[in-house]
Amino acid sequence: MVHGMLRVDKPAGPTSHDVVAVVRRLLGQRRVGHAGTLDPPATGLLVILLGVATRLQQYLLGEDKTYTFELVLGRATDTLDMSGVTTAEAACECPSTEALEAACRELEGDIALVPPMVSAIHHQGRRLHEIARSGEVVEREPRSCRIDRLSPIGPARLEEDGLVRVPLVIDCSSGTYVRSVGEALGATLGVPACIDGLRRTRVGPWSVEGAPSLDELVREGREAAVRQAEPMEQAVPHLSRVSLVAAEERAFTSGNPVLGVESSQGPMAVFGPSGFLGIGVAEDGRLAPRTVVGGQDPRDG
Repeated sequence: MVHGMLRVDKPAGPTSHDVVAVVRRLLGQRRVGHAGTLDPPATGLLVILLGVATRLQQYLLGEDKTYTFELVLGRATDTLDMSGVTTAEAACECPSTEALEAACRELEGDIALVPPMVSAIHHQGRRLHEIARSGEVVEREPRSCRIDRLSPIGPARLEEDGLVRVPLVIDCSSGTYVRSVGEALGATLGVPACIDGLRRTRVGPWSVEGAPSLDELVREGREAAVRQAEPMEQAVPHLSRVSLVAAEERAFTSGNPVLGVESSQGPMAVFGPSGFLGIGVAEDGRLAPRTVVGGQDPRDG
């Protein structure tokens, strides 16, 4: 079995689960998962966890993210992106740089946005996107999120179809619905709006730069995928580290707390003579194991 982390540049079309299924077939192992869904129309970074590294998923899900996308002014859709059915249209002109930047500033900071009907949030036991496919629309409560940066990365342009497109970048907290951000920008600018070309370029400390595409993985085969796999500790570089000696390692990997560890509160990446051991939590001078992965690395074993 291969253990580690694999960054994949997801294409538009497949679901995140589809990508996981391809990697499972490619490596010939069932133990594969991902650390944060990308919707089918979206492209970009999907962090894949392999083997015992799937136990680390909970420590990756809340990471901040960066996306690029195009704001489309002049059209609103039922999915809040260009894949949906048009619900409103209006003629518009390219907004000024000042107006765009002011609209972006209004959304930065801690805000609440209504999630789109095509999101994966549960409503009375069903996911919203499942409800949306049946033609229903339900009331959704606004959800809190944080936008650290929302900025144009190119000039607004008027296309032949009469729509205005503006390339943007957003740094945001986990749980930020970029479709809803596009809708809110349109409301601030006073025109119907949706988004197009959503691409995730960063998840926490991990970038899409250098990540193989799904087609590349399939074309180059299993051995290339194994080479692309990164050690498990690369999945948790954002956690503080603690190192144990051999006797402490044996206790930790057996599920027992290690005494005499003075360190910060909260989860920490634990290392020993055999390598990365897992995640522990220090409390009152004891290091208690929370997730044990042993000394595995991204090689067959």
